[in-house]
Formats: sequence, structure tokens, C-alpha cells
Amino acid sequence: MKQICFIFILTIIIIVSISLVGYAQNPITAQVDHANLATGEVLLLTVTVESQSLNPPQPFLPSLDGFDIIGTSTSSQISLVNNVISSKGTYRYQLQPTMAGDLIIPPITVTIDGQTYDTEPINIVVTQGTTPSQSSPVPDSNMPSPGVLEGQDVFIEAEVDNPTPYFGEQIIYTFRFYYSIRLTDSPNYTAPSFKGFWSESQNDQNRYAIMNDRRRYEVVELHTILFPTLAGSVDIEPASLAIRKSIFQAPRMLHTDKVTLDVQHMPENAPDDFNGAVGQFNIMSTVDSRQGKVNEPLTLIVTLDGKGNIANLPDPIWIETDGWRTFDEKATINTTVEDNQLTGSRVYERLMVPSEAGEATIPPISYTYFDPTTGTYETTSTDPIPVSIALGASEAPTPIVLDSNREIIEREANDIRHVKSVPPVLSSGNESLTKRWWYWFTWGIPGMLLFVNFAWQKWQRHARSNIAVIRRLNAAKNAQQTLKTARNKNSTDLYQATGDIILTYLSDKCNQSMTGLTQTAMIDMLQVHGVSHKRISQIQAYLAESDMGRFAPEGNTSIKANRLLDKTVELIDALEKEFES
Repeated sequence: MKQICFIFILTIIIIVSISLVGYAQNPITAQVDHANLATGEVLLLTVTVESQSLNPPQPFLPSLDGFDIIGTSTSSQISLVNNVISSKGTYRYQLQPTMAGDLIIPPITVTIDGQTYDTEPINIVVTQGTTPSQSSPVPDSNMPSPGVLEGQDVFIEAEVDNPTPYFGEQIIYTFRFYYSIRLTDSPNYTAPSFKGFWSESQNDQNRYAIMNDRRRYEVVELHTILFPTLAGSVDIEPASLAIRKSIFQAPRMLHTDKVTLDVQHMPENAPDDFNGAVGQFNIMSTVDSRQGKVNEPLTLIVTLDGKGNIANLPDPIWIETDGWRTFDEKATINTTVEDNQLTGSRVYERLMVPSEAGEATIPPISYTYFDPTTGTYETTSTDPIPVSIALGASEAPTPIVLDSNREIIEREANDIRHVKSVPPVLSSGNESLTKRWWYWFTWGIPGMLLFVNFAWQKWQRHARSNIAVIRRLNAAKNAQQTLKTARNKNSTDLYQATGDIILTYLSDKCNQSMTGLTQTAMIDMLQVHGVSHKRISQIQAYLAESDMGRFAPEGNTSIKANRLLDKTVELIDALEKEFES
């Protein structure tokens, strides 16, 4: 009997736990912009569905007594964080009440992996108001009306959300396709080349409907995130769309107008530690343990997150601290798009090896960026981290070993006995060996070998403790090896690889990250290291050609890309000679 009761209670606990987990993780939510309105007004109902798949499922909207649906729109968002895919679909319904009174929006359901979830019912209070002149959707900020439709069957347009951005500021390019007829084929969209921009295309489409001149148009929106890489007047070339109204007609090509931007320079009063980051960011740090030992590494985790061009942000300026040796690893980059804004983080793991015992502090790490929303330079910093370092096991005295087999040599007697008696007279037949030069030279050879070995071991220890020396010595070798393996890439990847190889080589030789540096800062640094004006001009030209090949691939071929690769090989050989001179 006790066993049956135990099993019954355990079953109840499991069922309740599963119910609570399902409730806590309800993937569907519904909300309205206001719960009190008049009969002449429009209510916006927003339903959000979250899923662990590429395409979020469509919610089921029940019968809405007392409401007419006069407009709908759909948008989706896909995120990839730590190789885990998640998606969120947003469904907007414009509702117009047809009667006054207390109305209810019933639960809205969605089925995911065979399980059905629903929302809570929503109570709406409707008072009697004036009758609208026509039942047409009222677009919100996500539903812009076209400038001029003029009764056309199809129409396209393009715009940016900010025509006067700062250099490196994030902007949104929006392409819209309006159609009021049935299409036989899917339209074929050709995006602009976006020369002068770093671009990030969005896979999701925003769909909704509008009314214009008593005619219903379906609207499809495509978004592209752009970051200007040139200042001044910059044009975005027209986008095009090929559509076919009938299977008996040839495709018709539509073109948007070009979009002109006036890209602003950043203010000139940039702080000395500004490396080109544009956006809004925050930096924080933690250490895996506050207790350590000498010569045993601690892991410092530094997280830089915010809004901006996360993938191409310059690294923080690392501070060398007395009593510590540091070893860096490449950043782990996570990005996602929220409300058409590129956000994410860069996570750095630094191995920090203490060389002294006692109380120590890992100093703050600062990061300076330009905030385009305020037009000012901002600095964010981590908090200092106190740590306690104890003596390690390696600090104990080490016995001196006299032979390679680590055997202890003991004294067997206190004196040396003669094998035979000494003759009364000692004589030498020839010249004494001590008067010959090679005798003393031979005795000096072991000393010289010991000195050379000691110097070599000391240099190796220094090199191992100074990662910058290793990077500088191996820069050319690593670059040449990477150039050889890069030849198997396609032309676009080859252009990107060439630019990365040049920047990595210069970073290793100068012990300073080149990514994100302004042209002036890079030139100044190369001149400090003795690089000639001719080589600096070549570096600028090759990096510009690499960017053109990556971001404007039209007209580029593998022949041109390999030609740039060959020139880069010659450039690194020439730079190696100048760095060594």
C-alpha cells in the first residue's frame, strides 16, 4: 500500500512539474496596443511565436465576434547563438470593432512538435464613436505607405532609415514590393552592389497589406543592414525586380531610384585610445578564480557586447601588468538581429600567469567608441578584480643534479693513494704542454660551450615568456603558409583571405592589432616601425582592392584574385626586409 501511494504521489509531482515547465516556457504571447477604444478606432493585436526551428509556426486565430480584420502583417527573426538556432515570428492584426460593449479576444493557439499552446483571453471595452469614412488599414511605424502608387498593379521602392549617418553607423536599407494582382511566378530580386558599405542581408521578409485608393495591395519588405565605409556623398545603386504577370508574357523588369546618402565624418576630438568602434557597447570581465598560485594560469573572460558591427570591431587595448604574463586567444563572436538592429558580443579568454606571490589586482580594461546617437565619444570600463596569489609547488628549492642519470655521487675516501712510489728526480723530455696555446684553448672550449648554451637557454625562456617575440619572428612564415592554402578558395573568399593575411602579418610584426585602425593611425604606426612610403602605399592599395573584391564582387574573377595574392606574396617579402633592416 505504501508503495502504491508513493508511486501515485510521484506521478502527480511529475505531471505538475511538466505543466509548470510548459507554462513557464509558453512560446506564444498576445497583446493589444490599448484595451479601451471607440467604434471608429482601430485596435492593433500583436501575436508573437517563438520556436527552435528555422520557420516559426503560424498561429491559429479564432473567430473574433465584434471585430473586423482590416489589415495584417508578418515578420520573422532568426538567431544563431552558440550554434543553436531560434526563431521568432510576429503577426500583427488590425482590428476594427463593429459594435460597442465589452468584447473578448479568445485564446489564440499554436501547435509546436505536436503540443498545443494558447494565450490568455483579452478583454476589450468598446464605446460608441463615429463611423470611419472607409474601412482601410491604418499603418503603424512598421507599415509605411508608398509615396505614389497611381493605381499601378505592381510597384517597387527603396529607402534608408537615416540618409545622413556617421561613418561606420548602422543604417537599414528597405526594399518594398507592392502588388495588387495574382502573380504566376515568384519575383526575382536583385539587390544593389552596396559599394562603399559593409552589408548584412536579412533572410526574413516582412509581409502586410494596405489599402490605397480603395485598392488592396500586398506588400513585401526586405531589409539589409549597412555600415558606411566611406565618408561624403555615397550612392546606393538601384535595386531591380523581375516579375511575370502571365506565363504568356516575358518578365518585366522594375527598377528603384538610387538612394543618395551624405555620410558624416566623426568629430575630430577623438580620444587617444579610440580605435574606430562605432555603436553602443559595454565591456565587463570576470576571472575563473580569485585564488591562484605562482606559474599557474588564471582565465580572464572579457565580454564586449552591444549594437554595431560586432564582427569587425577592433579588440580592446590590453594592458601589460607587472608580475603577470598573458596569452591571448581569438574572440568568440555571437551576433543576432533584433528589430532590424545588429547586436551581439565578442568574448575573449586571456590566460594570465602570475610570477609573484601576494595580493594583486587585475586592472580595469577600457573601451572607447563613438556613439552616433549622441555624436560623442564614450568610454566603458571593467571593474578591477582583486586576486590572491600563493607560492606554487615550483617555488620549492630544487637539488642540483650532477649527472644525467640523476644519481647521487658520494665520496668514497678522504685522500688519494699513490699507485707507485715517486722517483727521486722528475724530468720532462720535451716542452711542457702548459706552454702550448692549443692546450689552453682546448681547456677553454667547454667554458665557451657552457656560455653559449646558457645564452641560448636564456633566450628561449625569454621568447617563450614573450609571445610578441614569437609572433614577430614567425609572422612572415605564417603569412606565406596561409597564402599557399588560400589559393583553393573562390574569388570572394580569396579577396577576404588576402586582406586578413596582410592585417595579421602587420599586427604580428608591430605587436598591435591593425583591425579597426584609421588610415592615419595605421600609417603612423608603420612609419614608426621603419616601413617606407612606397610599401605603405602598396598596403593601402592592396587592402582597398581586397575590400572591393569582398563587398563589390561584380566583375571580379579568380584570375584577378590570384593576381592580388601574387602581389601580396611579393609585398610581404619586401616588408620582411624593411622590418629587419
